[in-house]
Amino acid sequence: MGVELVVDGDVQRWGEAARASGQPVSAFHAVGFLTVAAAVTQSHLVPLVVRHRGRDVGVAPWLLRRRGPLARVNRVPFPYAGPLVPPDLLGETLDALWRRGRRHGVVTQDHEFAPGTAVDPGALATWGSTLRHDQTYVVDTSADLDVLLAGVDPRCRRQIRKAEAGGVRVEARSPLAGPTLERVLESVFALKDHSSGYRHPLGLAPTDLLPLKDLDARWAVAQVGDEPVGSLLTVRHEDRAVAWLGGVLPEHRRTTPTRCSTGTPSGGPTSAAPRPWT
Repeated sequence: MGVELVVDGDVQRWGEAARASGQPVSAFHAVGFLTVAAAVTQSHLVPLVVRHRGRDVGVAPWLLRRRGPLARVNRVPFPYAGPLVPPDLLGETLDALWRRGRRHGVVTQDHEFAPGTAVDPGALATWGSTLRHDQTYVVDTSADLDVLLAGVDPRCRRQIRKAEAGGVRVEARSPLAGPTLERVLESVFALKDHSSGYRHPLGLAPTDLLPLKDLDARWAVAQVGDEPVGSLLTVRHEDRAVAWLGGVLPEHRRTTPTRCSTGTPSGGPTSAAPRPWT
């Protein structure tokens, strides 16, 4: 019996199946995150548990965007939306996903893999995929803050100290988090002259993330005095935290709050083994 795809969004089963893959599991693979992300990207989440020989061996998030009779899968503005399965089953899993796509009028599927995921590029090419390699940062945040700062570029340390001396502070659980992030997304993508891929207005509030059983969120706002200058939303699942959304308002780029906020224990773009959050 080959690979079988079963629709099941039960948090416990999904988590156990993801861990059974033997691959690193990030917050972007958590059912809670995927449910929220589907809403703000105007996608329909189909949580597919991957089974092989009667056992759950992985998961494959399917975020469906339909336009008329045709649809695209995982064309979303955040990374790592792709199958978590044992390496030797990746080819069969992709084949099962392509077959499912043909039945549902899917014209393209995008699948991404997190840092540390065991992937055979040859297997991907065999299944007709176009490959692209992106870069990210993986930071061990279990060390003391002084050790983390010592490990960054000296210019970055100077920017952090300059921002702190200039009165930039990072506030967690700020009521300004939602409105500031809305402004950041709107301004950043307006400069690039293309859509962010998120609904507008975003309509996301910290309270939307608090009830999720498989996800912790830290939503920080960088401020100078009482004025917000940037926002960073970081999500944590098990022992890994990842920065999801954030940035600095263009008119405040010189205050360098981004460097100050990403230098906190919540980690950078991708962090492993984070210290307890406050």
